[in-house]
Amino acid sequence: MHKYENGITVRGANDGKRLASAGNIYRILASGAETNGRYALVETLVEPGQGAPLHLHEREEEAFFILEGDMIFFTGNEKIKAPEGSFLNCSVNTVRGFRNDTQKTARMLILLAPPGLEDMFEEDGEVLENTHPFRETKISGGRALSCPVISERFGIVNIAKALPESEV
Repeated sequence: MHKYENGITVRGANDGKRLASAGNIYRILASGAETNGRYALVETLVEPGQGAPLHLHEREEEAFFILEGDMIFFTGNEKIKAPEGSFLNCSVNTVRGFRNDTQKTARMLILLAPPGLEDMFEEDGEVLENTHPFRETKISGGRALSCPVISERFGIVNIAKALPESEV
């Protein structure tokens, strides 16, 4: 990372704290501390079968941009296919969940406004070494599809309804 005197921060292709949390891998591109509390931007690797169960956020908008692979998003009643290049915005108090139903790792950008969930990923997860390209980061023995154990403290309400079975 390089900080310029005029308030510009630049992270290279493999810079940024890497975290494994709830079965997913995160790279913090911009934290709330670095954006004057306005937003956080996180790059995420989602292995096949991983994602997040149904939940809602009481505090923040959450936007997803699918950089590589295909994801499936779920509302309480709908299934939304999100192939590479798709953008989704989930408003505050909107039920959502997602899963990678393919055999290939998916990569997404997640924008959180206001920030804070990047702190949850760090508190709940483990810091990973930054010794190789981010896209090649793996975790051994990924957890079952879940929200971080401490999610309710961060304004996330877990919905007691399972995601539909995978079609893969």
